[in-house]
Amino acid sequence: MQIPRISAPTPEQFESQFLRPGRPVVMTGLLEPWPSWGSWSLDWFEQRYGQLVLSGNNALAGTRSVLVSDYLEGIRRGDSDGLYLDHLSVHSLPGMAEAICVPPYCPTDRDCQVLVWVGPSGTCLNFHKDNHVPIDGNHNLLAQVVGRKRVVLVGPADDGCMYPLPKKADEPLFSEVLLDSYDPEKFPLFTGATLHETEVGPGDVVFIPAHHWHYVRSLEISMSVTFWWRASRLIELMTRFKEAARQGTLESFLARNADTVGDRDLEEIGGQDGLRQLWEPLSPRVRELCQRMLAPPLKSLVQA
Repeated sequence: MQIPRISAPTPEQFESQFLRPGRPVVMTGLLEPWPSWGSWSLDWFEQRYGQLVLSGNNALAGTRSVLVSDYLEGIRRGDSDGLYLDHLSVHSLPGMAEAICVPPYCPTDRDCQVLVWVGPSGTCLNFHKDNHVPIDGNHNLLAQVVGRKRVVLVGPADDGCMYPLPKKADEPLFSEVLLDSYDPEKFPLFTGATLHETEVGPGDVVFIPAHHWHYVRSLEISMSVTFWWRASRLIELMTRFKEAARQGTLESFLARNADTVGDRDLEEIGGQDGLRQLWEPLSPRVRELCQRMLAPPLKSLVQA
């Protein structure tokens, strides 16, 4: 099934048609306003960051540090050994935050993690979920700047078809199914999964909803930028609650967020069942404090 393509929707259209129902989409016309649009290339990246030593990742050999100029020259020669400069925070690349524009669909009420990805043709991340916890997860906008990528998604309704590997702490959840060498006899349930597919090129932005398995393969030398944000504002607030407690600023944090958690937050966490999963493990004292953030209708739910 091909992922639909549309020209840049308004934030309201994106929210109602794609974000809230969790529907993938490819959007065009979003990158032209970037100050750096039209400049991206291996040469451009080398001029700006060639002197940096950054960590690269190889699916087989693991991670290692590389001088960026040496790494880019290896890509040009075709002997980069499959190494991928992935998960590069814009904060590790001086001036990069000013070279791009955060899409208008990223919410302002929670953190947005902006990452840069640079690699040769053939780099591949097999089916995986980012930050996967049953009531937590990240939405992802993948902006393709240079080269082409194949993107294949499987929605959470087909989790039973995906043969997840044991999850390691602080790492994505990966599937045993290798799409490029799929064995239907070994993984028969995968034949029942609905694949949402697309090929993205320069200027395309694909929305990968939270809890979707995604496979991404570079078909050419590729440069991309991703924008990740937490699907649940309530869980984001709980994370900030812990930080405020550590810093001794909990009272001011609770005052700022008093009675702000409402129906939309309940929807984002998966309804009453999701709220119950979040609430029940909390200590009585933490529950008492966190209730101050809930609007009255939600207070009655957790007190029932």
